[in-house]
Amino acid sequence: MTGAKYTILICEDDWLIRSGTIDLLEDQGHTVFDAADARTALAILSERSIDILVTDIGLPDMSGPLLADRAKAMVAGLPAIFVTGHSEGEGIKAGPGIELVAKPYSSETLAAAIAFVTTG
Repeated sequence: MTGAKYTILICEDDWLIRSGTIDLLEDQGHTVFDAADARTALAILSERSIDILVTDIGLPDMSGPLLADRAKAMVAGLPAIFVTGHSEGEGIKAGPGIELVAKPYSSETLAAAIAFVTTG
């Protein structure tokens, strides 16, 4: 797969989904850091240079949108891709630097979401 390569942080509490997503992203050539909860994700953001946040909407310690807000306060303009297997993402609207992806997703879907949030 061609295109820009990014450093991506995925925050997903389900290990199988997180592991599968890591594999998909690494297969695309991206560098991936992962966290099972928002607190860990914020700690990684404070220590690493991250280009894109991929987060589940429903996390055990705070919502994905709240995590994204806090992450953007730390890294101005940080693009966020929200993933969900439920209808709770209806309040999230795609726009500059924001995309919503339904689970289950494919490598192509993730690549398109990454392209969407990084252009503009």
